[in-house]
Amino acid sequence: MAVTKKVSKEDVMAQIPKLLDHLLKDWKAYSDRAGFRPEHKSNKIYTFEKGSSYVKIVTSDKDGSSRSVAGFVALKDGKFPAGTILKAAGWKAPATNFSRGDIFDSKTWNYRWTGIG
Repeated sequence: MAVTKKVSKEDVMAQIPKLLDHLLKDWKAYSDRAGFRPEHKSNKIYTFEKGSSYVKIVTSDKDGSSRSVAGFVALKDGKFPAGTILKAAGWKAPATNFSRGDIFDSKTWNYRWTGIG
């Protein structure tokens, strides 16, 4: 019988900056390929909002004029194990049909700057 390590909320939270950095790097690569002006390239930011069960990954313009949800990360075990990355069903909740990756395994991160899908 396999023994799995209990993952804490702190373990999950420690990985969030890496996911945000991954999304931002993809945005910068896309904006380079698209030939965007420098001021447009640096306009996108990724932040997070910690809830009781999930961390919401938010993308926005630096001036805050346009915000959307890029996805969610499970903070605690439930339908999915802590650290599971999920697509957004809307502003307040993740799509819980299946996992989109694992916050602890960057090889599963096939995400674009547009969000987790």
